[in-house]
Amino acid sequence: SIDDEVGELSEHSKRSTALAESTIMFVGGGSLLVLAFVLGAGGVYKLDLSRRQRTEEALQASETKKALIMQTLSVASYSALASGNFGALWVSDNIEGLTGFPSAAFLQHPDFWVLRLHPVDRERVLLAFQRISQTGTLSTEYRWRVADGTYRWFLDNAVLQKNPDGSAREILGILIDITAQKEIEDKLRQTNDRLTALIHSSPIGIVILDAEGLCQLWNPGAEHIFGWCEAEVLGRPLPTVAPDRSDEHRYLRERVMKDEAFTDLEVVRCRKDGTS
Repeated sequence: SIDDEVGELSEHSKRSTALAESTIMFVGGGSLLVLAFVLGAGGVYKLDLSRRQRTEEALQASETKKALIMQTLSVASYSALASGNFGALWVSDNIEGLTGFPSAAFLQHPDFWVLRLHPVDRERVLLAFQRISQTGTLSTEYRWRVADGTYRWFLDNAVLQKNPDGSAREILGILIDITAQKEIEDKLRQTNDRLTALIHSSPIGIVILDAEGLCQLWNPGAEHIFGWCEAEVLGRPLPTVAPDRSDEHRYLRERVMKDEAFTDLEVVRCRKDGTS
């Protein structure tokens, strides 16, 4: 580290001073030897400066790499007030890539962040920030209005930094753009809703079993065909399988578990009234 380099330089200086004094005493002030020593000490000093410069260059290169990584990810970091409107104290420059606003916009207007929270999310988010004084951390998702006027989803993860006396100093956080993830989740939810609607409206009996053969889904069509209601079947083995058909049923289930598919297969199953 730089401190180590400076410490080593100080030790070199002390050793050089002691060596100079002993050299002068030994030769009685001989100018040639003293000059030789001074040149040698200068060489050591230059060497230490070179090492320090390399250390600083390595540190700068490391910071540059970190900045490049942050720029390629949809992530920004910040520090904010630990109370009040939780206004920004510092925001990383790559916030502009996420929001369209430069970091200066967050610093110039204390209410800039809070006023652009989605109205539906604002109360919930501010409550999460207020609770950080007790919890020490927070993780919350919310919509925030970016420069083009649209709302994007962000995941905000933050920790509370305290002073030596235990009082709150600031909030340090990372802001992640999760809009794409939210859009995928929304599409999956819509697809699932449509599929659920089709299953429940279908006149065909649709049944889903888990690996143990326990019923996980029993649609109204199955109830109409076999007579058992959903509450009587869910979480249990199928009552439609007669004892003398259990081996056949297990064999078919094992085939499905091996990713085999089959159609036009005729089987005999029981109804609640005893008919089949």
